Amino acid sequence: MQHKFKISIYCTFFVSIASLWQLYAGNNKTNSNQEGENNKTTISQSGDNNQHDITQFGISNHSIIQVTGSNNIELNYQTGHSNNTDVLQVNDDNYISLNQNGISNQTTIHQVGDNSLNTNHIEATITGNFNAISIVQLGANHNYLTQSGDFNIASVNQIGSNQKCNIEQKGDHHQSLVDQSNGSFNGIDISQLGSSHIALAFQLNTISNYISIIQSGSNNFSSVHQMNGTNNEALIQQGSNNNSAIINQSSSNNTSIVNQF
Repeated sequence: MQHKFKISIYCTFFVSIASLWQLYAGNNKTNSNQEGENNKTTISQSGDNNQHDITQFGISNHSIIQVTGSNNIELNYQTGHSNNTDVLQVNDDNYISLNQNGISNQTTIHQVGDNSLNTNHIEATITGNFNAISIVQLGANHNYLTQSGDFNIASVNQIGSNQKCNIEQKGDHHQSLVDQSNGSFNGIDISQLGSSHIALAFQLNTISNYISIIQSGSNNFSSVHQMNGTNNEALIQQGSNNNSAIINQSSSNNTSIVNQF
């Protein structure tokens, strides 16, 4: 069998390093562009038809990508100083688009997919300094994340199928934690504007449940737990300062709405 692969590497200035390992791989495409000092890209892949486009501008930005599978796409654009990206995609048909701009932003992403029916999809944009995200997805999950500001933290863990999570953090010192496990067709939307909000959203063994948390102002806390049920809905909106809201739902067809202004 004849294998084809394409590698393009472009480095300028001082001590920029791009490393690539391909094992039993065919028709893979890798483009790595680096400008600045002490930038490093490491890519390890086995499989077919994978695509990597890595661009790093600045100082001491690092990207580590490991892929074992086929038809995976990873687009990574980093500018600034001391940004780090670690990506592991296992099996097939996963997609990541990541854009980081600032100082000392940290990203760790794991994805496991299987085929066109189990495609994981992540789009993340981080602008600012000292922000952190960590996303773990298994099959057919979608995540859209935006961080704009400093010292924001977002952690997403989706295990199951057809689960969707949208997180928007604008301002400083926000924390969001999402955990969707062993369910399907669940959705979580979190929007944090202002400063120092905490949003926690958990769904366990659920089907077609939905959580929406909207926080503006400062120092608001929201927590939602949905367990062992279907068609539950929890909506929290906080528009002033120092509010706290906690919702727990089990069984099915429950609706909870909390407005704090």
